[in-house]
Amino acid sequence: MKELLNKEINKICKKNRLMGANVVLFNDEQIIYSYNYGYANKGRNIKSTNDSLYMIGSNTKVMTSICILKLMEEGLLSLEDDVRKFIPEFEVKSTFDYDKITIGNLLMHRSGLVGDFFHLITDKNGDFHDVIKEIKNSYLTAKPGTMFAYSNVGFTILGIVIERVTGLTYQECVDKIIAKPLGINILFLKTEEDRSPYSDTISLCYNKKGEEVEDPLTTLLPAGSNTYMSIEDFVKFGQIFLKRDGVILSKETIELMEKLECAESLDMELMNAGYGLLQNIHDFGENVGKIWGHGGDTMYHHSVFYYIPKQNLGVAIFTNSEQAPLATGPMADKAVISCLKDKGVVIDKNSLEYDYVSADGEEYLRKYVTGIGVCEIRKNRRGELTTKVKGMSVKMKACKDGFWQLCPNNLLLQFPPIKKELKKIRIKFADYAGEEVVILEQRDEYNKLQGIYGCRYEETDIPDSFRCACGRYKLVNENIKELKGNGVLRIEKGMLVVRMKCLAAKGSAYLKIAGNNLAFVQGFGRSTRNDVNLREENGDTYLTWCGLIFKKK
Repeated sequence: MKELLNKEINKICKKNRLMGANVVLFNDEQIIYSYNYGYANKGRNIKSTNDSLYMIGSNTKVMTSICILKLMEEGLLSLEDDVRKFIPEFEVKSTFDYDKITIGNLLMHRSGLVGDFFHLITDKNGDFHDVIKEIKNSYLTAKPGTMFAYSNVGFTILGIVIERVTGLTYQECVDKIIAKPLGINILFLKTEEDRSPYSDTISLCYNKKGEEVEDPLTTLLPAGSNTYMSIEDFVKFGQIFLKRDGVILSKETIELMEKLECAESLDMELMNAGYGLLQNIHDFGENVGKIWGHGGDTMYHHSVFYYIPKQNLGVAIFTNSEQAPLATGPMADKAVISCLKDKGVVIDKNSLEYDYVSADGEEYLRKYVTGIGVCEIRKNRRGELTTKVKGMSVKMKACKDGFWQLCPNNLLLQFPPIKKELKKIRIKFADYAGEEVVILEQRDEYNKLQGIYGCRYEETDIPDSFRCACGRYKLVNENIKELKGNGVLRIEKGMLVVRMKCLAAKGSAYLKIAGNNLAFVQGFGRSTRNDVNLREENGDTYLTWCGLIFKKK
């Protein structure tokens, strides 16, 4: 297995032009496979090894969850506790009535809080405690407990709860509860001065061109900024979910972390969430069993962690290149599948063949806000449902299980590679929490992802204040001057849309007007349903969204 797998991993790394990577398979006792690729520090010719320090990003959230649940085991808090019990000054605006936001809501990304405050994430001089002040000026995106949407803000709040309960800093608590009992190092290195003692082992950041750069994500520590670990130490951490020996958490509490409370994901980045863990999108069949874990992304470091209790098997991958998200999934697949086959485990494959039925679909003829913009469902001259994918028309064929298969009816889409990719995509229309939504399914041989991809577009009257504010904007946050950003607010086919670019990210938001100076982003999931505010100051026009301030040019 090892020699062939080494070649496969090496091939993926080279294809995606990674600078450095660590790939490890482990069981509850030891590392059973390890492969190191490339450099932790190209300039100093330092190879990437199992001792190299990588940023683990949002895998830090698993540690935040463990600290919370350890405090629960000790009777110091309950999952039903109101966050205001520990943070009395906690306030958030809302356009609807609600009772409370609980610790459990935060752990499961069901708090209704915004996903991100981008100006805090990138503020080198910022402090994650500032999130309390920022929340006071934001609105809830949904009633707590009703909808899943990934939130860095929510997990930052959990970090503050940990500090209030224990009287320790977040870092001290992680060290006490996790690092010392396991005999590992979990390092929080925000500044160059912090990183200096580890210059021989720390992995640097590299962009798509292979150039050394600095990662701008610095502040929201409990959600995943500036946490460094070696993959050797991370494996010892990951083994607690296989051993379940009570060294950190009881077997019952780990099982609680794997408990699902929501049937559908409202964020296409994820499949489903427990109390601090995510159910993996891989579906290898009943012989293999359920797969749990998390992922972690900064701008340039990317990590994967998941484990399969039934197989006593885990995988961890660390990388240091901007383009690595395209590689980490295939590497994890190759490693795990190779190991399972070597053990003689039968792996089920997903079928891409469907039973079709006759259906009218008249009730679905409307516009939907999705992750790729506004999608409109229409009928062609033959009475078939159609929509557009990247500007090209596709037919929709009804399946027996309620999904609609996307079928190419454009010449370009008939090419075998494109046709094959389209066959992996189906959509279904459903009611969720009283709203009309689009559920998208993506599947291949071993992966199956279902999540709410969009919702019905709500027509809205556009007041003169927003009409006059249309035009081009530039990012003007004082604390992140080094970051470039721009945007445009305009009306497209009667819809008010704002298009923004900041860092390496581009985004479009279709707005629902809530007042002369207030609108909300339509859609589901991360960075949607957030408030967009319009204000005039000294003759200038400003738009604010997720903490970013844009000034009209």
